Amino acid sequence: MLRIKIELVPYGKNEWAREIGSVIISNDGTGTESVGNYKYTLSDDTGSIKGELKEFKRIKGNAFHLLRDVLKKALL
Repeated sequence: MLRIKIELVPYGKNEWAREIGSVIISNDGTGTESVGNYKYTLSDDTGSIKGELKEFKRIKGNAFHLLRDVLKKALL
């Protein structure tokens, strides 16, 4: 599972940081060694978006590529 926290850090002061959103990406266990299938949840104070990303090619991508593909699917 990947958990990405999005924090707002006013004026760069860490002591003022607060979480404003998160992304959870979980392998659903149905893929192969080269292709993964994932479930995701994007959350913030307005609600959440849930979905699935199928056939992510693991060999051609890393965690950042997986996050990019999830964000594209969920938000476009």
